[in-house]
Amino acid sequence: MTLDELQKLARAGDGKAEKELFQQLSVRFYIIARRYIWDIKEADEAVQDALAAVLDRHKSAHYTSGFSAWSYGVLKNIIFDHNAELKRQRERFVETDEKNRTGKGYEPDPLLESRLLKCFHKLNEKNNMYA
Repeated sequence: MTLDELQKLARAGDGKAEKELFQQLSVRFYIIARRYIWDIKEADEAVQDALAAVLDRHKSAHYTSGFSAWSYGVLKNIIFDHNAELKRQRERFVETDEKNRTGKGYEPDPLLESRLLKCFHKLNEKNNMYA
């Protein structure tokens, strides 16, 4: 049976059809989520969020292009939101890191600095082309 057929039966109150519908959706959603979210736990979380959203709304929603397209759209939006949040977190982390390195109280390690300078001088002695 197709997802659209299973959804019609589930909407009519068939619990067995609803269980089968969500088993099939979970497998398909997971495959799609893993293409766009590399972290397994994050992909699982996105799939669970999408399944919960579909479960909440599938009986009352009106689909213009069918249940399958609608449910994949729900997953796509959740993946998009998830990736956008990860991007925001990364940007905040980089900004915080930049502030820590350039803000007040930042002191470079003098020992590390002297070791690096010695290394550059040795490199210069060995090969002027790369120094």
